Amino acid sequence: MISCIIPTKDRRQYIGAAIRSVMAQRATPCEIELIVVDDGSTDGTAQWIKERFPGVNVLQGGGLGPGGARNKGAQYASGDVLMFLDSDDIWHTYHAAALYEALKQQRVQAAYGVTKTIDLETRESFLIPSSRDVTSFLKGDIARALYRWCFFVPSSFAVKREVFFDLGGFPEGELGEDWQFFLTCAARCEFGAIPRVITTRRLNTTSICKKMASKEKFLALMEGLEKIMSDRNLLDREAKRLFTQRRQFIEKEGENWKSVQEWYLAMSENGLIPSGL
Repeated sequence: MISCIIPTKDRRQYIGAAIRSVMAQRATPCEIELIVVDDGSTDGTAQWIKERFPGVNVLQGGGLGPGGARNKGAQYASGDVLMFLDSDDIWHTYHAAALYEALKQQRVQAAYGVTKTIDLETRESFLIPSSRDVTSFLKGDIARALYRWCFFVPSSFAVKREVFFDLGGFPEGELGEDWQFFLTCAARCEFGAIPRVITTRRLNTTSICKKMASKEKFLALMEGLEKIMSDRNLLDREAKRLFTQRRQFIEKEGENWKSVQEWYLAMSENGLIPSGL
């Protein structure tokens, strides 16, 4: 069985499309169990889902944050493969089948695919990872590429259940909890990759990457990533240099950024993200 876990909070205008995209999956080799974790919504999301999608399991989170909400859903899940879908996003029709087959055919314990991101305010779009990037479709040992930048998102990711729980799931926090888990996972096991778009990510004013994020949170994220690399003996000279440069840049400029998106653009413009990522 595949378990799809959707964390949500006040996303009623988007989550219906997310749920329907899971229900519309084709060519899946096994049943898909759909679990929504309502993490403290104030707009009646949980009741709305129960009325319109009676077959969906709805759990109450109560302020766990995105990582904690995914973990709660995983604890409830029955599937041997866990997949995730943020409530703003949409799976493409063969998303689940493609990820499941990648795990099986490439003989790996985790896999990712390409995400098309659409900014609902500006109507701009881009791919994650970028199709022009030579590391876009890295397979196998991707840890040393992943610490440079997080080149996939939870909505395009699958992991075997036993690996997820062995690693302790997503860490707490609202900034970079996915990146830290992916890096922890990549340091432990090999990854498969699907070189085509399997997810649409819809950015809006309430998306986490557009929310206010403090300098302290950016520094904490860098500390968490560096610790993962150090604990697994992956912190070589290049990695140490890049983490040092990023911390210095955050200390100097961090007060000027209003969101994760602004941080990313500033880092990219100053050469602190490898070209194409």
